[in-house]
Amino acid sequence: MTPAQWRTTRMTAGGALIVMGLALCGARLLEFASRGQIDGDNPAASLDYLAEQGDAYVVTGILLLMLAAALVVAAVAVRAVLRAERPSLWVDACAVAGAIAAGALGLAGVTRVSAPGPLAYISSLNAGWGESAYLVVQMAGNQTLFAGGLLGMSIWLAGLAIAAWRRRSVARGALVLAVFALDFILAVAGPLIEIPDALFGVHLFSIMVGVPFACAAIGGAFLVRGARAPETTEG
Repeated sequence: MTPAQWRTTRMTAGGALIVMGLALCGARLLEFASRGQIDGDNPAASLDYLAEQGDAYVVTGILLLMLAAALVVAAVAVRAVLRAERPSLWVDACAVAGAIAAGALGLAGVTRVSAPGPLAYISSLNAGWGESAYLVVQMAGNQTLFAGGLLGMSIWLAGLAIAAWRRRSVARGALVLAVFALDFILAVAGPLIEIPDALFGVHLFSIMVGVPFACAAIGGAFLVRGARAPETTEG
C-alpha cells in the first residue's frame, strides 16, 4: 500500500465511521421523539402511530440504510488499514461480522421504509389483520434484523478496537469508547446471564448515545491519523 493509498483508506474508514455514528444516533433519537411513550410491541397503538407519524418511521429506515452502507465501507476500509499494518485472522473475522451486520441493518431499513403503506391498507380491510401484519414487521424487522444488526455492528466495533489497540493504529483514548459496544453486547446477552435490572439505563444510554459516539470518535481518530503522511507503509 502506497502512502497515498494508506492516507485515503484511513480517511475513508474515518469518514464512514462518522456517518455510521450520525445515522444510528439520528434513527434512534427520531424514533424516540416521534413515538414517545407508545410501546412498539402494542400493535393497535403502533398502527395509530404509523398513521400519524409514518413519515418519521420511513426516515428512520432511510437512516438505517445509510448506516448499513457506511458500515460496509468502514468494514472494508478498516480491514485494509489493519491488514496493511499486520495481517491476522482476527481482522478478517471482524470484517465478516461487519458485513453480516450491514446486511441485517439494510433489511431492517427496507422493512421500515416499505411497511407503513401496506400496513395501512391491510388495516383498512380488517383491523385484526393489520395488527397481525404489524407484529410480523415488529418481530422480523425490529426485534430480529435491527437488534441482530446492532449486535453484529457492536461485535465488529469492539473487535476492530482491540485490533487497532494492539497495533496502535489510532489514538487509544478514542478506542476506549468501544466499551459502549461491549455493554450493548452484554445487554443482548441479558437473558442468558444474570445482569442487574439497575443497569437498564446504562444499556439504553449505550445504544442511544454511547455506540454512535464511539463510532464518531474512532472515525475522527482515523481521520486525524490519515491526515498525517506516513513514513513507510508495507503492503
